[in-house]
Amino acid sequence: MTVLFLQSPYSFLFRDIGLELKNKNINSYALTFNLGDKYIYKGIKQFDIHKMINKELPIKIDEKKMNKIISIENYYSKKKEKILNEELTEDEKKYFYAYTEILKKIIKKKDINMILMQNDTRWQHALAIYIANKLNIDYLVFELGLFRPNTITIDSKGVNYNNSIPREKGYYENINIKEKFDYTKVDSEISEFKRNLIVSKYMFYYKLGEILGKNSIENKKIRLVDYFNRFFKTYIKKSKRNEKKIAELPKNYIFVPFQVVNDSQTLVHSDFNNMKEFAETVIKGVNNYNNKIKDKKISLVFKEHPMDVGKVKYDEFYDKYSDNQNIIFLKSGNTKKLIKNSKLIITINSTVGIEALEMHKKVICLGKAFYSIDGIAQKSNDENLATDIEDILSKELNENLINNFIDYLKYNYQYQGNEYYYNNKQVKRISKMILKYIK
Repeated sequence: MTVLFLQSPYSFLFRDIGLELKNKNINSYALTFNLGDKYIYKGIKQFDIHKMINKELPIKIDEKKMNKIISIENYYSKKKEKILNEELTEDEKKYFYAYTEILKKIIKKKDINMILMQNDTRWQHALAIYIANKLNIDYLVFELGLFRPNTITIDSKGVNYNNSIPREKGYYENINIKEKFDYTKVDSEISEFKRNLIVSKYMFYYKLGEILGKNSIENKKIRLVDYFNRFFKTYIKKSKRNEKKIAELPKNYIFVPFQVVNDSQTLVHSDFNNMKEFAETVIKGVNNYNNKIKDKKISLVFKEHPMDVGKVKYDEFYDKYSDNQNIIFLKSGNTKKLIKNSKLIITINSTVGIEALEMHKKVICLGKAFYSIDGIAQKSNDENLATDIEDILSKELNENLINNFIDYLKYNYQYQGNEYYYNNKQVKRISKMILKYIK
């Protein structure tokens, strides 16, 4: 019995799971894609996939297989398409093809029974899932939990829109969750200092590998300047834009949270290229709604995602609507209060939508959201947004259905724990769950 690890969170969680499995006579291997990965997986047998691919190239190409491989939706190809306005190069296509061929050989040679990965939209993970399905190999996808700080998502199908959560309203109508846990408290053996030290070392080794040409094709390049700019803009340089305090906001407004511009939720699970396109769609829909309603006009309050503050510039876009008193843009603000005082939340597919549901607020999703289920949240689009706003505002929320859905997510679907601040008990619990899959 053998487990193969792909990229992990920026912690030793996967490494420690592998070592725990070793104690249960389960072999563990890790594919490493950069020098940071090598550091994260120290103590686990590793395959340097970048080195193996370069050794394999040039490779004889099966055009039919190649076309299938490059058609598989993943973060890297979507980033090139939506942000860079580029297509995959021939070298990139060959690199991905060689990766799948090598991965198949490793799976067969080492008798891999299970593949573990963090997120399913990274190119290496999306392609690995394709190969796993072809070879009938089980896999588990990890992700930060939906309820912070002490939950983890672990799914045998995927995460976010790709997850295995039932999408039928009837499933949640009579559900009764009896076993609950406290997801607000973290029981950790890892200090904040140690956590930050691990991340810093990962970044150092990653950058060293980039300089030395030891890293594989990366989904997101780590740029230390982005972290500095975000800190500088948020904590040091005060914005010249006059931001309204929440107490000064209009009583009748729709809250629209921006999402991370280059996140997979936006690039892979929506038709939007960026937040400006998303905002324009919302503004158009609300304008159409207001023109129809007239006597019950509603305002819009947008808020930037904290991860993009200091990194993404919206000033020109904001200036475009500076004369419109019904459109307000915020760089900061208490999200819970913004949700609480709003009449409706419009999102692409953010976890803010789940937070809003938990607070019994009405939600419209403009992207692929696993929670846009009949009676829970409304799925909409550019063409129907105005009508859907009118429809959802006129209806009563089914609070019992929503409560059941939220309870299912918290206590049935989510795992208790934290990917960065964890203890040995959590490692043993996850390892035990993995053993049930592979035996």
